[in-house]
Amino acid sequence: MRNFILGFLFASFAALSACSETAEPVTTSYSSAQIQEAKVIAVLSYAEWCASCKILTPKINAIRADYEKRGMVFVSLDYTDKDLKSFYAQAAKDGVEGPVRNYFNGGVITGRLMLISPEGEMLARPVNMNHTPDEIRARFDMALSKAS
Repeated sequence: MRNFILGFLFASFAALSACSETAEPVTTSYSSAQIQEAKVIAVLSYAEWCASCKILTPKINAIRADYEKRGMVFVSLDYTDKDLKSFYAQAAKDGVEGPVRNYFNGGVITGRLMLISPEGEMLARPVNMNHTPDEIRARFDMALSKAS
């Protein structure tokens, strides 16, 4: 059992170390008009201390540019300080407060990427750290096809 736990911890540390250079979400500032004109709004709930975020974010950043060209915008909502009021203020500023609040039931779970229409409809199930790049692409493609 001890060897299993040590192996798991080592593998987890190695995965996080490999992702550490690109784990920060790429932040792009969009106007409210750009967000409303997007086909899909990809909303990442993120925190600097979130291990899931450090695994998920590089996967998203690797394919992000391709999907921005196809009409997706990427919004990161920062929960690093665990300030719920600030988190939802960010969501309101970006026009996604309703769907985000509904999905999290008023709380927050970091390390989730929601795919939302400008009208607030969830277009595909959220993405998390367990999804492979191919699965993430499939979710992005599904959301874009529903939005068209």
